[in-house]
Amino acid sequence: MIFCERTVLRVLVADDHELTRYSLKLALKAQEGIELVGLATDGQERSPSSSAMSRMW
Repeated sequence: MIFCERTVLRVLVADDHELTRYSLKLALKAQEGIELVGLATDGQERSPSSSAMSRMW
């Protein structure tokens, strides 16, 4: 029996255009293996999700 471990790609989207963030959110949520962990208006905006992600590295 062969077991296949799936890797989940965790994504934080940061963009100053609301339409771009919304479009990426819809596209990413429709994909298997991708977990959208947060949205931000710019790279400086910090959220609990981004703080948790930075500790992972």
